[in-house]
Amino acid sequence: MTLNNLYDVDGDRAAGRATTVVSIATSSGYKIMGQGAYHDDLVKVAGEWKIRHRRVVNDYLVSGPDKAGQPCRSRRRRTGSAAHRHGQQRPPAGPGLR
Repeated sequence: MTLNNLYDVDGDRAAGRATTVVSIATSSGYKIMGQGAYHDDLVKVAGEWKIRHRRVVNDYLVSGPDKAGQPCRSRRRRTGSAAHRHGQQRPPAGPGLR
């Protein structure tokens, strides 16, 4: 897995994304299994960065190393927010994030 991270930091908050490419070694060479991005909102709590909210967007997925990859329609999935552990409210959901 390869991740490229880019975040804008403003005090104890940060926002940005990490793009990812997942590959696997097979007998015929390396195959890309998937790619996408994590869109994150982070908060610093007691000196440590925590993910407050994360949205995952998959751009390319395959079902196995012997299958050809297919671009996917932008699938969005909201994962749980860590805000409840830190006494903060979730950011409001935007269009397409429900």
